[in-house]
Amino acid sequence: MGMANTKKSTSRTLRTSVPRKPAKPKAPAASVSAYVSDYKIGDHVSHPMFGNGTVTGIDDNKLTIEFSESLTKQIIDGYVTQQRA
Repeated sequence: MGMANTKKSTSRTLRTSVPRKPAKPKAPAASVSAYVSDYKIGDHVSHPMFGNGTVTGIDDNKLTIEFSESLTKQIIDGYVTQQRA
């Protein structure tokens, strides 16, 4: 007693392909930064966790700070305070 498959077969409608415009290559990001840090290389700063250190590099708002000979960190400038001489 073979029962016939009663499920209707559904066929998917093929979408007509619409020609797309070729993607334009993205231009490299401009190296001009809108943010300028208030700190300069050589400034003495203080951080609540790492203590006192000296700014050795600046990348936008990220400061590279040498806290000791064995500890150098990159920290956002809002998390440090400048020490006055």
